Amino acid sequence: MSAPKSPTFLYALASAYFALGVASLAVVGLLEPMVRGLGVTRGQIAFLVTFFALAYGVLAPGMQMIVGHLDRRRLILIGLLIIALGCALAALSTSYVWVSIARVLMALGAALVGPMVSAAAANLVEPQIRGKALGTAFSGLTLATVFGIPVTTLLGDLIGWRWSMALVGAVALVSAIWVATSLPASGGGRRVSASDLVAVLIDRMLLPAIGITFFQMTAQFATYSLIAAVLIQLYGIAPAWLAPALFLYGTGGVIGNIVATSLVDRLGYNRMIFISLGSLSIVFAVLSVLDPGPVFGVAAMFVWSFFGLMLFAPQQMRLVSIAPDQQNLLLALNSSAIYLGMAAGAAISGIAYEASGPEVLAPLSFVISLLAIASFLTSRRFERRRHQ
Repeated sequence: MSAPKSPTFLYALASAYFALGVASLAVVGLLEPMVRGLGVTRGQIAFLVTFFALAYGVLAPGMQMIVGHLDRRRLILIGLLIIALGCALAALSTSYVWVSIARVLMALGAALVGPMVSAAAANLVEPQIRGKALGTAFSGLTLATVFGIPVTTLLGDLIGWRWSMALVGAVALVSAIWVATSLPASGGGRRVSASDLVAVLIDRMLLPAIGITFFQMTAQFATYSLIAAVLIQLYGIAPAWLAPALFLYGTGGVIGNIVATSLVDRLGYNRMIFISLGSLSIVFAVLSVLDPGPVFGVAAMFVWSFFGLMLFAPQQMRLVSIAPDQQNLLLALNSSAIYLGMAAGAAISGIAYEASGPEVLAPLSFVISLLAIASFLTSRRFERRRHQ
């Protein structure tokens, strides 16, 4: 008997994740035009990423407490429309304060989209292809990470940051139309209560399960946040080759997600998570002790991205499987962990770089990656106890 095919609506869900990802990262690519247009510093524009990440981290589980019981398709549509509204507000803003408010509004929409896309992907397919479905949906965020920054950088130079932000809003609207016309009604979970949230946060199996994502993202962004400095100052890459190197890094992530999507249903999510975390820590260990030079350094970045982006399909599949009654909340917390890990990694990166230079970043990433492995092993230990 052949395996069931992946339904086409998963690509609509991937487009929703793509819109979310581009909206969250667009200001990175639009840095210089926004500095000139708003008359602020580069540091203030960088804080717009932090505002989004922190707002998302709080709002993703918070929205599950308010509307988590409603139909997922409806919530995805509302979230995409809010993202589009936030992009429009940013495009029309004449001050940094209003752009900051727009970023929080985008985070509100994203807090509805991310967890609900994952929940819809997991619940609208046969169990045999659940991992593949989650990987397909998450591929939108992977592609946004790879292409979002270089494309918005190019657009910022060609049409300005305001029209670029408006175009990101248009992407969210197109995604909303696609979701509305292709995604079947998927029902909702149950509304999350404050006691549900507390129960997860004190659960010895579930909290470290979420910690896997947080520590893994923190480990990556402890180096990636200043990857340009690492590539140029440590690896000796010429500035002209920076963009191709970053594109190659992103390509590794896309391939890693594809591989994870194709293998997770056969190898199992626990094995795939361990392969991802263990291999990522090895890459950071190697970069900590070797002077790689430009060629090996870029090759190591490709491998780093390959195994780093391999995590998310099996991680989401595990969260859905180990506590199916709490899947909406766990997926929301996992989404929060992604962005809070980005924010934490960026903060650690900046502090460490100012204190000790780029040499210390890979060793820090290695140590933090070990915390991700420890979180996984801890969660697995308590999971086994519950099934004895």
